[in-house]
Amino acid sequence: MQDMIISAVSEYKYDRMKHWVNSIKKCGFKGRIAVVAFNITDNTIRKLKYEGVEVYLTTNQRNEKDDGYLYANGITYHVPMLRHYFYWAILSQMKDIRYVISTDISDVVFQLDPSVWLENHLGDKKLNYGCEGLLYKDETWGNQNMMECFPQLYHHMKDRPIYNAGSMAGEFEMFKNFSLAVSLAINNIPHPTPDQAGVNAMLSIEPYHSLTKFNDHDTNWACECGTTVDPNKIERFRPHLLSPEPIFDGEYVYTSKGEKYVMVHQYNRVPEWKEKIEKKYG
Repeated sequence: MQDMIISAVSEYKYDRMKHWVNSIKKCGFKGRIAVVAFNITDNTIRKLKYEGVEVYLTTNQRNEKDDGYLYANGITYHVPMLRHYFYWAILSQMKDIRYVISTDISDVVFQLDPSVWLENHLGDKKLNYGCEGLLYKDETWGNQNMMECFPQLYHHMKDRPIYNAGSMAGEFEMFKNFSLAVSLAINNIPHPTPDQAGVNAMLSIEPYHSLTKFNDHDTNWACECGTTVDPNKIERFRPHLLSPEPIFDGEYVYTSKGEKYVMVHQYNRVPEWKEKIEKKYG
């Protein structure tokens, strides 16, 4: 059985994905790498396949012009809205997969093999999520997102930690079925980015709450730079952080305990980190 790292993408060229791809290869991961593609060019598809990435097209409609861009005839694909359904639909056609690791693609790099980490830490749990280091009520974007997407659940969620939807994992069957559950929960919400609210709402109820390993931000699963490092926000967030801030030595990102994070997410929000990380994985 193999593990799979999967992401979803729309309208990106390969340059927006290369750091993710290169870091996966460099971290020692031996499983399958896959991209669910909503609207990318044929040239980008060829490049991904050349690098060993499986590409799953959500539509066969092609409208590529001479300038190299693929146009969707006015259709806007909101990846956070759609990816969970397509994860379920695509994974339902597969078998012999052990763990699925799902991340964002343009702002994530892997420092360690996620398969090894899951083998050592998942235990009897079926899903794995990392905390953003803040409660909902203390993070402006997440708080507003929850109020707009699930106003009826806001008082149930406002005092709970936020778990990031762009750096998750789980055992194959549970991950697949949880993806469908999230898709159904957010299907009729008139908001372009409802998935993090949907994920957190579902994680707060049974059976998912008992089946999930919830990692605080000082556990070395995922560093969420958008809430714990972003220089435009950290002064405001620092008094509310639930865990110590991460450490960057110029090459790797660590927890306060000196443990290297498996992945670094939203590093592009920190100019100094972005320059060094993209140079390393470019």
